[in-house]
Amino acid sequence: MPVSRSTPNFQIPTSNLPLPTPSANAPGIRLAGILRLLNLRDLAARLDCRLEGDGDIVVQRVAGIQEAEAGDVTFFANARYAAALKATRASAVILAEGAEAAPCAMLRTPNPYLAFARAVGLFA
Repeated sequence: MPVSRSTPNFQIPTSNLPLPTPSANAPGIRLAGILRLLNLRDLAARLDCRLEGDGDIVVQRVAGIQEAEAGDVTFFANARYAAALKATRASAVILAEGAEAAPCAMLRTPNPYLAFARAVGLFA
């Protein structure tokens, strides 16, 4: 006789669970394989970028420059998006060494395309 298997329907309350933050002992924290939190200092080191701004800011995902919000890192490499760069709500932006300044922390690199691809891999 076949055994019936069912998954219980339950929810885990999260409203009062503390979120871990990166530290010197645990620079990258993985929560259930879904979310990765990194502070900008650690992210800059992993991406081989020069950080301009607060290295203690925590980011948790990558996003497009127009969709990015607080907690996101985004990317700028095309002058066509200069207005979007000035208006971004991202916590940080990956951009070229000579690019104009952003209104948030900046991760400067000679190759922003490669750095962004690496960032996508870190948060995937």
